[in-house]
Amino acid sequence: MLAVLVQAADPAAAARLKAENGFIDEAIELCTKALKRGPGSAALLRARASARRQKGQTAGAREDIEAALLLEPESVAVRVERGLIQEAEGDRTKAKEDYEAAVKLDPKDAAALYHRAILLRREGDFKAAEEDLRKVVALEGTPPRVRARGLQELKEQPAAQLEDLNRAAILEPANGLVLAERASVKIDLGKYGEAEEDLRRATNLAPKIALIRFESGRLKEHAGDPKSAWGEYSVAVELDPTNARFYFGRANARRAMADVKGAVEDLTKAIDLWGAWPEAHFSRGLARSQAGDPLGAIADFQRVLQLDAPDLHLAALVSRGLCRQQRSDLKHAKADFAKAAAMTAGSAFELQYRALAKEAKGDAKGALSDTEKAIAQAPAGSGVLAQLQEQLKRLKAK
Repeated sequence: MLAVLVQAADPAAAARLKAENGFIDEAIELCTKALKRGPGSAALLRARASARRQKGQTAGAREDIEAALLLEPESVAVRVERGLIQEAEGDRTKAKEDYEAAVKLDPKDAAALYHRAILLRREGDFKAAEEDLRKVVALEGTPPRVRARGLQELKEQPAAQLEDLNRAAILEPANGLVLAERASVKIDLGKYGEAEEDLRRATNLAPKIALIRFESGRLKEHAGDPKSAWGEYSVAVELDPTNARFYFGRANARRAMADVKGAVEDLTKAIDLWGAWPEAHFSRGLARSQAGDPLGAIADFQRVLQLDAPDLHLAALVSRGLCRQQRSDLKHAKADFAKAAAMTAGSAFELQYRALAKEAKGDAKGALSDTEKAIAQAPAGSGVLAQLQEQLKRLKAK
């Protein structure tokens, strides 16, 4: 009864809730019926435009949003939605213009800043994107879900993300997408049982939401079951074939199953959909290397180094060096290992990369000596120690 009253009082809000819960056709039908009763509602036109965009009906979505813009030319929300439609149509330039116009209308609108940040990140302008995201999380009036998304993009304060999504769940108790978003943060925090419960509740509310299956895949991966994770990710891709994250997740599962060819295909699709994505290029480089394509891998590692992703630069340098060594390009391999050693001065890593550089130069004795010294410095049980032990075994076999 309450849902009926809410729907009658605010059909646009009811339609948005239906769409977020995955009932897109019902959302479109609700807006269409309400518009027949009162055709001059920008809110209803925007809600229907959003639902049509989610369904892939970009022509109808554009028609609705243009009509809404005529009714409310100063509406920030309408401008943002038109930007999302422009992105769905593949026109990022026009989308950016809409987000810029929205921010100009209201410099403190969190949604406009957030979507501009995501587009800037896709274009590779990570610094400008971070500036917008920091504004999103700092603004007093930012809705809790938007702030949580901003923090998630910044990879900061997962506990604060959870607090925001707890508030959002209270504000929107019938929204399955909120529960799925909260489950995602709980997985990041290692609260796997709670995440599973949120996904169960979300499924009862919104069985068609792709994010539920994606996060279920993440839980399967944590449990050490890449085959089941692959199945969940595949359902997510089927439900929403435009989401780059879903292909990225499935690629990780495929790599764990030794399906490196499939992983390369999924990562290529993810990059095509998203744009500048250092993590995807790095993962594809690893997969290409495993698939016997060192030249393709080198191109991906080179792309990582070109992008503003300092956390990945060391790994990309070493990986590129190994691929160059595999191709007998010892001069450039040595240069990569030398740069890596300089970035890790005074650590076991420095000795490890210095050993690789000496190996590439043909100095097997020096490489062996540095590897033994690195093993003496490496923490017990660490990943680098295991790598060094394999390196030592290889050098001794020469």
